[in-house]
Amino acid sequence: MASTKHTFDAMISEECARFVDDISSRVSSENRPVTVNNLYLEPVNRILWRMMTGKAIESGPQLSELTDSVRNLFRVVERTKMLYLIQVGIR
Repeated sequence: MASTKHTFDAMISEECARFVDDISSRVSSENRPVTVNNLYLEPVNRILWRMMTGKAIESGPQLSELTDSVRNLFRVVERTKMLYLIQVGIR
């Protein structure tokens, strides 16, 4: 169990470092405020993908497709009020 926690912590640390580097490069290259409201989903998806498959997913078409699919899924769930049903079901 301890090695699993260590691996999970390392995964999260790696993705956090990647996320900080991404934001830093956007700030320095654009030299203006950066909108971050849609940036959080990619690091989370990379971590979840790695946990489920055991393989890393790099930036590119696959990650973009995964991120778009997850974003669309949340939109559908929001629109159909399924989120409320899911939350009620958990209790």
